[in-house]
Amino acid sequence: MNIDDLREEIDKCNIELINILKKRQIIAKQIGIIKKAKNIKTYDPLREKVIINKMKSFSDENLSEEMIENIFKEILLASKILQNSL
Repeated sequence: MNIDDLREEIDKCNIELINILKKRQIIAKQIGIIKKAKNIKTYDPLREKVIINKMKSFSDENLSEEMIENIFKEILLASKILQNSL
């Protein structure tokens, strides 16, 4: 494979990631609707810690725990923003 082929593979991965993130946001929105109806706070620090720690368990030499934590902090922030906008 050459660099152009590899970049094409990266582009495909990026599209897959966006589609998965969109699906995740749809689910987060549904959770936000339930939270709002039940008057539950959007921010749950314990739940976020559990999610991040679980995801960090999938780390390896290509994706460190720190990288995973940073990625998921941003993903969770996007979910909070969406839920707070409801």
